[in-house]
Amino acid sequence: MDVFLQGLVAGFAIAVPVGPIAVLILDRGVKRGFKDASLAGLGAASADLVYAALAASAGAVIAAFVDPAITPLRAIAVAILVLIAFRNLRAVFRRVDDADLPHVSRRRTYLTFLALTLLNPVTVVYFASLIVGLDLTDASFAEKSAFVAAAFLASASWQLFLAASASLAGARLSPRVRAATTVLGSAVILALALKMALDI
Repeated sequence: MDVFLQGLVAGFAIAVPVGPIAVLILDRGVKRGFKDASLAGLGAASADLVYAALAASAGAVIAAFVDPAITPLRAIAVAILVLIAFRNLRAVFRRVDDADLPHVSRRRTYLTFLALTLLNPVTVVYFASLIVGLDLTDASFAEKSAFVAAAFLASASWQLFLAASASLAGARLSPRVRAATTVLGSAVILALALKMALDI
């Protein structure tokens, strides 16, 4: 299989499964529109880019280095996800209209989702294992670069698809239905956070 194609497969494999980041991007799209959700998605995809680059340059070494830090990083991620879920629920039960949501800068949105995704060290372990499994450890710089670029393109395209889908749906939903989707999304985030906490 071509190295670029392998990167596409790897990028989609890590991005497509529904996790807390995907739920948050969908929620952003429904409540704030495509522009905000797309920046959130690009933040998540950029984290995949960072981890793919680290894995391609020193996969096995990085995996061994990150492994001891997985537990504290997972605990931090759980705390942040719970905080976000409760903030979303509080806005619903206080009946805060989407138009009254506090303005968040584009830079902050991007950096928030970059940081949240980077807090998931499972991603780098995944990419590191994949690099070793695909036997790209001896690949040329150009081949590794192609792999990393393809992984980023796959992740970014999926995140932008989520952002576009959610923003289109949000524009057609009534305030009550949007509130219901926020409650449902927050419940999913809390469930995923609980699963992460149980794995610590």
